[in-house]
Amino acid sequence: MKIRYMALASVLCVSLALGGCGNKTSVEESRGVAVETQMAAKGEIETDYVYSGKIVAANAVNIFPAAQGTVKEINVKIGDSVKAGDVLFTVDTEALEITLKQLQASLQAANAGVAQAQAAYNMVDGAAYQMNVESLKGNVETARKNFENMEKTYENSKILYSGGIIAKAELDNVELGYIQAKNAYETAAKSLELTTGQLLSENRAQASAGLASASASRDSLQAQIESVEKSLRDAVVTAPIDGKVTALNVTKGEMLSTAQIPAAVTDASKLKIKVSVSQRIINTIKAGDTVSIKAEALGESIKGKVSTVNPAANMSGTYDVEIEIDNRKDQIKSGMFAEVTFTNEKGSEQIIVERSVVITKNGESYVFVDENGIAVKKIVETGIDDGESIQIVSGVEEGEMIVTKGQTYLSEGDKLNVVNAPEENADSSEEKGE
Repeated sequence: MKIRYMALASVLCVSLALGGCGNKTSVEESRGVAVETQMAAKGEIETDYVYSGKIVAANAVNIFPAAQGTVKEINVKIGDSVKAGDVLFTVDTEALEITLKQLQASLQAANAGVAQAQAAYNMVDGAAYQMNVESLKGNVETARKNFENMEKTYENSKILYSGGIIAKAELDNVELGYIQAKNAYETAAKSLELTTGQLLSENRAQASAGLASASASRDSLQAQIESVEKSLRDAVVTAPIDGKVTALNVTKGEMLSTAQIPAAVTDASKLKIKVSVSQRIINTIKAGDTVSIKAEALGESIKGKVSTVNPAANMSGTYDVEIEIDNRKDQIKSGMFAEVTFTNEKGSEQIIVERSVVITKNGESYVFVDENGIAVKKIVETGIDDGESIQIVSGVEEGEMIVTKGQTYLSEGDKLNVVNAPEENADSSEEKGE
């Protein structure tokens, strides 16, 4: 709090307090040096730094619809309050709806093709295949037995021929039957092997390829349908956040323009302001600090909270600090300029006087106090100095009468002539302690 002083009681008192050449006259010696005094009282003092910046929305979203086409309906206007999910405008979807119906019809046919391919795949080793395998196994078994019989007959015939019992022609005939039975057996066995091995693998691969092709066609159509359905959803443009409509560059019946932002929604309940501070105070600022913000449109200052402090200097050699502002009362508009006040030092419960009251000479600081009409020099320790007022940390006690005018003409032990009225001292003390 800045210390205030009452005006002098008369022009004569001012002349006595501030005039003269420093030599005591006979009047001064008899009456004392004319001074003004004030009771030492505790108060508050602070030093701060002020920076200006532009207020912007903390959350503003530009809306670029994925769907293109003719604007069908517009549901809002600039300045309207909207909730997340509210429809802003819609795009005509007639062509998309026709395409969707065509794709859905094609998908039905593709599903039928997949079903047929699946059935063909299942039949590769299905009931018909199993019946065929069983038949081939029967053929192999029959051929094997016939071959074994013919083999025994042939061996016996060779013995009989060696004994001269049968003729060579008869042996040759038996040998031919044996060879034919052997070939028949080998052929039946090979047929079974191919059917249950390579042929089955080839048939299965062919059926699998057919199923994969049919499935791929179906999946492609499904993907196209999903794409069209997404475009249909995108044709309904909604608000992504709660806020107010701050841009709406669309016209019913016209194509969406790509030259400018079609729409924007801004959440004005929370604003932010960025200022660039000097290296002198950057180390005194931290996230979470409370600062004072004053805009021309406001009748009084409001509070803000430091959200981020950039530890690296920008191109201009200053440091960016961002402050959040709670604007739920809608007091401030985005785009306003404001001043941000950072408190550097703050002190209370100490004696506060005007800066001129403290005399600094020969390396020491002191004030004069009135003790029973005599000037007493008090060495003081000073603290916070805001350029107008100064904090006295020690050297003066609360309630002492400090000389506030005429002190530069005093010496230790001088007789004092207090020219301000007692009630003025009391008033000043009360103001000082506010």
